[in-house]
Amino acid sequence: MGIEATATTVSEIDAIQSLYTDLAQHPEKAFGWAKGKENARQLGYDARWLEILPNVLWESATAVGNPFALAPLRAGEVVVVYLGPSSRSAILRC
Repeated sequence: MGIEATATTVSEIDAIQSLYTDLAQHPEKAFGWAKGKENARQLGYDARWLEILPNVLWESATAVGNPFALAPLRAGEVVVVYLGPSSRSAILRC
């Protein structure tokens, strides 16, 4: 029992991949949703991260929430920050 892909499913996946490829290649373009460093700031990302992490990480970040608001990070923890399917990711070490 596996998942059967239909033409619609494949078409939808292709459309999503195309959209995020376009976002990765043209982060300055308006896509109809919030993205980038200012979006992360509005979602409550730590101001230190906004300054420390390179701007290229934030250019096409499509964050829709802030998982770091759930609990503080403790010394020694390592976190992978996934900034969206078209953006690069970052690793934070506390």
